[in-house]
Amino acid sequence: AFIADREVDRRADLHLAPLDGSQPPLRLNPPFLLERGIAGERGPGFLFTADGTRIVYRADQVTDLYTLFSVPVDGSAPPTELTFPGTGRDVVEFAVTSTGRVVFTGDLRADNGFELFSAPDDLSAPKVLLSGTFVAGGDVVSAGSGPSLRVEADGAHVVFSADKLVNEHVELFRAALARLPRPTF
Repeated sequence: AFIADREVDRRADLHLAPLDGSQPPLRLNPPFLLERGIAGERGPGFLFTADGTRIVYRADQVTDLYTLFSVPVDGSAPPTELTFPGTGRDVVEFAVTSTGRVVFTGDLRADNGFELFSAPDDLSAPKVLLSGTFVAGGDVVSAGSGPSLRVEADGAHVVFSADKLVNEHVELFRAALARLPRPTF
């Protein structure tokens, strides 16, 4: 998989091609408006799911705000928005777990109030708020220039940085993913 402006200059589309070059690249996203596309803010613009059947990507394909989409790698279905469609909010960072979930940071409930959420990578269950409640003005933030979240290798927990208890005082927190419903394939 790769991101390129193969069809329209300065429009970043998601493509998938076999490594042996036996077939031309397949564009997996619908056509974007000029200068829209797939991008990462604090990480990659796209990731494969653990089972390799889907790609999750961050794009401004509907509005000028970045949201998450999931698309089958074979292009058999159009992309589906993973974050709350139509909310007019941004997703700034995401990770894919080894257990079939996507963990992401977004201001889905209040503008510029970034929280941590999780959803199955195939939309088989509703999204879940992981970060809990915050002090006024607090949200999930990056501690420096690095990411604000890391999923543990076994997919059971996510560690995130936030000024959750005291505004402007960033600390590390850990949220369980293991108790969330596992998607069925």
